[in-house]
Amino acid sequence: MVCFEVWEDTGGNLAAVLALKAVDDSFTPPLPKPLKLQLLIGPSVDQTATDSPGGLWESNKHAPYLPPTVVNWLKGMYFRNEEAWVKWEASPLLVPEKLIRKAPKAWIAAANVDILCNEAEAYAKKLNECGVNAEFVVYKGATHLTFYLTVSFSVTPRRNMNRITLSKSTGTQQAVAQGNEERREGDIRRSPYTCGSI
Repeated sequence: MVCFEVWEDTGGNLAAVLALKAVDDSFTPPLPKPLKLQLLIGPSVDQTATDSPGGLWESNKHAPYLPPTVVNWLKGMYFRNEEAWVKWEASPLLVPEKLIRKAPKAWIAAANVDILCNEAEAYAKKLNECGVNAEFVVYKGATHLTFYLTVSFSVTPRRNMNRITLSKSTGTQQAVAQGNEERREGDIRRSPYTCGSI
């Protein structure tokens, strides 16, 4: 059993791309199989996203910590040119359906006050529409920085992530049940909140 567990933004992008490469028969050298789970936290999955009207960033373009100018600067540092943005290896949201249908199930989390929230939601939706089980969780009032802070100041979120990874990849609830006594408000669960609402 192999599970890609990568935290935020670019790491989530790399995990999503590797999960797709793992099921791409033409990829050399082949990645370990079977891949059981993608655990993506606030992933950056569409390098073509913008804050213009109708764009994926529009509802959160004023979110703290990660404004469009910073994201675009980071993209410029990461990719040599804009032509790379439209390739699915940079933007997993743009992957062909025939490949995404083979992807492993996914657990995707996002902060609702984060420029990347709608990207994460769109990716979960695409996975589900293509027959891949993808659970999407949104944290109300959380920003892009929230996940970094919880990791820095507490081991409990990491413990919970490990339990969820084990539970989701094995299809059992045992690992999560063991940690129920440590759960607190805001821990991992389905949220009724949408991206951009506080």
